[in-house]
Amino acid sequence: MVPIIARHPDRGAVAVGATELMLEEAEVKRAIAERVEEIVLAVDSSKLERRATVVCLDWTAIDLLVTELDPADTRLDPDRGLVTRV
Repeated sequence: MVPIIARHPDRGAVAVGATELMLEEAEVKRAIAERVEEIVLAVDSSKLERRATVVCLDWTAIDLLVTELDPADTRLDPDRGLVTRV
């Protein structure tokens, strides 16, 4: 599983969310997401500017974004307000 956060390079984050390279992976994650109380998206910062072919979960489904970055890091600014916690 390789969650990727879709962003527009000039406008920052867009209301897309986590994407996947394969439809089957996205479908499995959607099925899991329907059955849990909280969704935590854990990605390394290299995924913040990438986009894959299939939208897995939109931002409204993600409760917590976790990266190796300090929470105050400005690279996370485009994501603030899109998820409940960064």
